[in-house]
Amino acid sequence: MKLTQPITASAEEAEDIQQLVGKLAAIESPDFGLSGTLTGDAFLPIEGKTDFSAGLITDHRLKSSDELRKLVAYGPKALPFLLAALDDNTKTKLKMEHGGGFGGMTFENEMSGNPVNAREQLVLAGKAEGHERTQHVNEYTVTVGDVCFVAIGQIVGRWYNAVRYQPTNNIILSSPAHDAKLREMVRAIWASDDAGQTLLDSLLLDYATEGIFNGHSLDGWDVGGRLQSTAAMRLLYYYPKESAGFIVQRIDKLDLTPTEPDKDDLGLYMKQCVANGVRADGFIEAIAWCDEPAILAALSRAFERAGDLSVALATEPAAAKSKPELVRTTLAKRIGELPEDDKGPYADGYALLVALGKLGGDQAKRAFEQYSTPLTTSRRHTTCLALREVRGEWAIDLLAPFLNDRRELDRWTYAVDFAQNERRLPIRICDEAATTIALANEDLKFEMQGDRARLDFQIQAMQSVLKMK
Repeated sequence: MKLTQPITASAEEAEDIQQLVGKLAAIESPDFGLSGTLTGDAFLPIEGKTDFSAGLITDHRLKSSDELRKLVAYGPKALPFLLAALDDNTKTKLKMEHGGGFGGMTFENEMSGNPVNAREQLVLAGKAEGHERTQHVNEYTVTVGDVCFVAIGQIVGRWYNAVRYQPTNNIILSSPAHDAKLREMVRAIWASDDAGQTLLDSLLLDYATEGIFNGHSLDGWDVGGRLQSTAAMRLLYYYPKESAGFIVQRIDKLDLTPTEPDKDDLGLYMKQCVANGVRADGFIEAIAWCDEPAILAALSRAFERAGDLSVALATEPAAAKSKPELVRTTLAKRIGELPEDDKGPYADGYALLVALGKLGGDQAKRAFEQYSTPLTTSRRHTTCLALREVRGEWAIDLLAPFLNDRRELDRWTYAVDFAQNERRLPIRICDEAATTIALANEDLKFEMQGDRARLDFQIQAMQSVLKMK
């Protein structure tokens, strides 16, 4: 597929891109590709498109840079400027520190690539040449060139992490500003007189890359599926007119028949994934943000065909734009078919309630009521948690009766004293209901701290106020 005309930045856009690159020096917060506490990737122009792979259990303090987001949004127009800035040693305000001892922080030259992309593989084959793993370093300040490396990775769909976490307690640095070999490889792969065509060619190859099925598991096969999904997302973002048609055809051809009853042995599910070339829900999630009319229509059709809940939930936002009543009815029906005891408070029931709650309406509220009608602790617990995510205005109506339910939740406990993890007591349905009601109503107070007598006193006070409303 050839573009009818080159994609290049106008004089005004070029000036803006250069200014954005310069402003990267103001970055002071970690983000995907720039964090010593997690490993993952992101596509910042689309909200929520992040993928956490591994990391510490901590507050990662992530805050995305608007300048980085805008540069990635420019896509092929920004690539020449980002490639030129890879050796920019201007320091940002983001410093990595590692005291040594257990684990360490070292420079590597990590780059991912498509195993069937000949241009990439030719360059990556020489990755280890001339590279020596460094000794531990105590601190490192991220540079503008490092951030440009991350931006390029997000644009082209590659895992380019300037800073990432490596279990256990290691920080891996891949800095093109520090490592001339690394920046030479990046430029050798992506530098071009026609950045728009080069990126399009790479994304189309990714989209056509099929995983190799070993006959008994999806290990290794996912490489192809992931490349296809990430490519589809970028094709629709950067090249919507060129790609929407064939992606619509792909959506319509997906086998979406039910596999969930068979997921314990994965037989039907694996066969369906291999036949589709992708995990259907993951592929749809990658493109469900797109507002192209043809894509929305195809996703709406997929919602009506969806057998598995994961596919229905992935297609629901698009389908709801054109057929909200159908979506409400379908989700309510699925809720009615759930077993009384779900797989946990954040399982299928929670996902369905949240999706339906976002749509609102009387039918949705009735579905919440019907879901909690079986008086199981699991159903009531899930209802409390779902109402913290959506429709807090329904909390009093739906949860006030739960305030008399003193049944304990299995394996859910709270610390009697916030300052100490022990002693702990089981959480009850009434405690969760009171917490949700208080979160949704500023005039009602409840704090899950102290012994049972203190919690009961707060619940009784809440009930007294509710009687007067």
